[in-house]
Amino acid sequence: MVAIIAILAAMLLPALAKAKEKGNRIYCLNNLRQVGVAISLYAGDYNDRIPLCKNWGHAWGDSVSFRSDNKWMPELLEPYLMRNSNKPTNYNNKKITAPPRSIFTCPTGSKVRDPSQPGFTEAFLLSNDHVNYAWMHVYWRSDQSHELKKPVSGRPMANVTNPSRAVVVWEMPYWDVRYAAHPKGIDTLMIDGHGEFTRLIPKEYDWYFNHSRQGWDEP
Repeated sequence: MVAIIAILAAMLLPALAKAKEKGNRIYCLNNLRQVGVAISLYAGDYNDRIPLCKNWGHAWGDSVSFRSDNKWMPELLEPYLMRNSNKPTNYNNKKITAPPRSIFTCPTGSKVRDPSQPGFTEAFLLSNDHVNYAWMHVYWRSDQSHELKKPVSGRPMANVTNPSRAVVVWEMPYWDVRYAAHPKGIDTLMIDGHGEFTRLIPKEYDWYFNHSRQGWDEP
């Protein structure tokens, strides 16, 4: 009898795990779709411009900043969405607990770690206000430099070449496909408001470098 139960459990557990991950991915995509609606509402109030975020997220500090105050995606979209309930009050906590689900925290992506990225730890997510979605502040050029003359942050909606391909928010980890936020890929939000699952390419490393330009200033 015990052996039969063990066999049944072995058969059911993979299916249950797969179903749980599918549910988490749906939850994550719903997060991004709500963010997409908020971006559209923001643009309606600011002369059809994309939010002028300070940079990719709080963890990036003052790096490549286009504004002097500390306004990142959650702060700018709060009037249209909700407050980031997972924003820490103490960034120096020695014991870091897993954040609860929220609109800025994917239940899967917040737990995955990429060993090739030693800096992407619980401490990084704490520093990023437990937001495991990155804002497409500026994109990578093919010469391995950031495109600073035509940033995404603050750009007029009309100056987007292909809105259905231009990713404005994507989730972490996004580097090695083996350690992606979801099995084999990440969820992404396009500036036209639709979210989709983006399958990572095994031969590539760093989705952001390879694909961040698409849709913004190229087809």
